[in-house]
Amino acid sequence: MKQALAVGKGFGFPQIRVAEYPGHISTHPESTRRKNYEAVLLPRILSLFTHPEPEEKVTKDSEPGPREIVFRGDLEEVNRYFYKNNWSDGLPIIPPTIEKVEEFLKFTDCTDDELLGTYLPSGFGATAWTVAVNGVMAGCRPEYMPVLLAISEAVADPTYRIQDAGSTPGWEATIILNGPISKQLNFNDREGVRRPGFQANTSIGRFYRLFCRNVPRLLPGVVDKATFGQMFRAVIPENENVTAEIGWEPLSARRGFKAGDNVVTIFSVRYESPPTTTAGNTAERHLDRIAQWISWQTELGISNKPEFAMTLLLSPVVARILGQGGYSVSKVQEYLFEHSKIPADEWDKRMTSYLWSGTSQMKASR
Repeated sequence: MKQALAVGKGFGFPQIRVAEYPGHISTHPESTRRKNYEAVLLPRILSLFTHPEPEEKVTKDSEPGPREIVFRGDLEEVNRYFYKNNWSDGLPIIPPTIEKVEEFLKFTDCTDDELLGTYLPSGFGATAWTVAVNGVMAGCRPEYMPVLLAISEAVADPTYRIQDAGSTPGWEATIILNGPISKQLNFNDREGVRRPGFQANTSIGRFYRLFCRNVPRLLPGVVDKATFGQMFRAVIPENENVTAEIGWEPLSARRGFKAGDNVVTIFSVRYESPPTTTAGNTAERHLDRIAQWISWQTELGISNKPEFAMTLLLSPVVARILGQGGYSVSKVQEYLFEHSKIPADEWDKRMTSYLWSGTSQMKASR
């Protein structure tokens, strides 16, 4: 109910009235659902139409201005205050002082108040100032600002559907970086690429989660109703030295940009498989193992939706073997498509136990 009221407010309906279905609809058999529709839900809907509540004066939430000082205190006091106001993710933050925010703004041509986009479900807008504030809090360096802005603009794209990130599966972003900026900002693109411990990879991944908390206001338990949720992820810079060596185009070029452009690509990821090990001295040995793994991971109601896609992360060792075996990216895709199919009777077995799925994955790139 809290989610419905918050989302309604973000869509411009601050006095939206909601009829509540009793229990979890996807766990009820059809007979129970029908009974609840007729005996509980329908009377509640009719009551809302026939017994309107007295109109109440709606007061707009007071948001601090960009340069307004919201608190003064030492580091511990600031962190306690930010946590109390749901502005932090529970980890210590760097206080976003005016001086620190202005250091970030030196790395962009955007004006302080230039609107980057409007974000559901809160309906709030974001500016370069807003981005810089969250970047400071996340522990980013000022020179990361171009990447932070690109992420923020991609999230504002309606096709990304940030408002769905708080749905039951609890989508989490995987952010992939292309271009020379990866080396310029000292991103790690080698062993442990997704481990915490590399400032650029880790702090920018944390920035995304803080930004989603403070602008779209995806607060767990309020608008973010993910059953379990996921931790924020370190940014993945594509190792373009390896892709160039084996003659593959980088992800950014395959998505319509020029090789060498600085590009951020964001995928809303529903789930990740555990890492798997492949072995062998031929490309087919590795591809067969990957295809087998994909068939095991096939999830009903998702794999057959055109807006869903699988993202495959390969180590340089495996990628080189595939390239040396004459496989381009498109040939890898074709091979996996043909060899990861499952028999119809197996599909029927899985469908028998499959209940319901009502979410969708979107992708946006900037």
